[in-house]
Amino acid sequence: MSRTTNFMKMSFTFLQLNESVTSPKHNRTVAIINGPEKYATLRASLSQFFHEVNERISKGTISVNGRMCS
Repeated sequence: MSRTTNFMKMSFTFLQLNESVTSPKHNRTVAIINGPEKYATLRASLSQFFHEVNERISKGTISVNGRMCS
Protein backbone atom coordinates (compact mmCIF):
# COMPACT_ATOMS: atom_id res chain seq x y z
CA MET A 1 0.00 0.00 0.00
CA SER A 2 1.32 3.42 -0.81
CA ARG A 3 0.05 6.81 0.27
CA THR A 4 -0.02 10.16 -1.48
CA THR A 5 -1.78 12.97 0.43
CA ASN A 6 -5.16 11.47 1.41
CA PHE A 7 -5.14 8.69 -1.18
CA MET A 8 -4.18 5.07 -0.59
CA LYS A 9 -3.35 2.71 -3.44
CA MET A 10 -3.87 -1.00 -2.78
CA SER A 11 -1.99 -3.29 -5.15
CA PHE A 12 -0.78 -6.88 -5.30
CA THR A 13 1.65 -9.10 -7.17
CA PHE A 14 1.90 -12.87 -7.68
CA LEU A 15 4.98 -14.10 -5.82
CA GLN A 16 5.36 -17.15 -8.07
CA LEU A 17 6.60 -15.07 -11.01
CA ASN A 18 10.12 -15.91 -12.14
CA GLU A 19 10.96 -12.25 -12.67
CA SER A 20 11.53 -9.61 -10.01
CA VAL A 21 8.31 -9.17 -8.00
CA THR A 22 9.43 -5.74 -6.86
CA SER A 23 9.21 -4.39 -10.39
CA PRO A 24 6.22 -2.05 -10.93
CA LYS A 25 5.55 -4.03 -14.10
CA HIS A 26 4.15 -6.89 -11.99
CA ASN A 27 2.01 -4.86 -9.57
CA ARG A 28 -1.74 -4.87 -10.15
CA THR A 29 -3.80 -2.03 -8.69
CA VAL A 30 -6.93 -3.19 -6.87
CA ALA A 31 -8.20 0.14 -5.55
CA ILE A 32 -7.42 3.79 -5.01
CA ILE A 33 -9.08 5.04 -1.84
CA ASN A 34 -9.63 8.64 -0.82
CA GLY A 35 -9.48 8.65 2.96
CA PRO A 36 -7.25 8.39 6.02
CA GLU A 37 -4.75 5.53 6.29
CA LYS A 38 -6.62 3.59 8.96
CA TYR A 39 -7.87 0.03 9.35
CA ALA A 40 -11.50 1.23 9.43
CA THR A 41 -11.08 2.89 6.02
CA LEU A 42 -9.66 -0.29 4.49
CA ARG A 43 -12.34 -2.46 6.10
CA ALA A 44 -15.15 -0.24 4.81
CA SER A 45 -13.67 0.18 1.33
CA LEU A 46 -12.28 -3.28 0.63
CA SER A 47 -14.31 -5.74 2.72
CA GLN A 48 -15.58 -7.63 -0.36
CA PHE A 49 -12.08 -7.80 -1.85
CA PHE A 50 -10.60 -9.17 1.40
CA HIS A 51 -13.42 -11.72 1.60
CA GLU A 52 -12.62 -12.95 -1.93
CA VAL A 53 -8.87 -13.10 -1.22
CA ASN A 54 -9.46 -15.12 1.95
CA GLU A 55 -11.79 -17.43 0.03
CA ARG A 56 -9.09 -18.07 -2.61
CA ILE A 57 -6.51 -18.73 0.08
CA SER A 58 -8.75 -21.30 1.77
CA LYS A 59 -9.41 -23.05 -1.58
CA GLY A 60 -5.72 -22.98 -2.48
CA THR A 61 -6.42 -22.33 -6.18
CA ILE A 62 -7.36 -19.52 -8.52
CA SER A 63 -8.57 -19.52 -12.12
CA VAL A 64 -6.46 -17.39 -14.46
CA ASN A 65 -7.68 -17.19 -18.06
CA GLY A 66 -9.68 -20.39 -17.54
CA ARG A 67 -6.67 -22.30 -16.16
CA MET A 68 -6.58 -23.42 -12.52
CA CYS A 69 -3.41 -22.39 -10.68
CA SER A 70 -2.38 -23.36 -7.17
